[in-house]
Amino acid sequence: MQSPGFWRDRTVLVTGATGLLGGWLVKELAARGARIVALLRDGSPRSMFLRERMHERVPTVQGDGFVAG
Repeated sequence: MQSPGFWRDRTVLVTGATGLLGGWLVKELAARGARIVALLRDGSPRSMFLRERMHERVPTVQGDGFVAG
């Protein structure tokens, strides 16, 4: 089991932050004091991430993970 302060001040990349699990993960990590960067593929307006305005507190990066080559 992790200590209560394990996530405090750790930088975490969360992919799929506008998805169901990703939104909850961002919310929980933020509550534990993590520094979060969210990778967003789309901006589903109904997602918890956008509805609860987490994008105003969490830096985001747009991308789809596609690598040409």
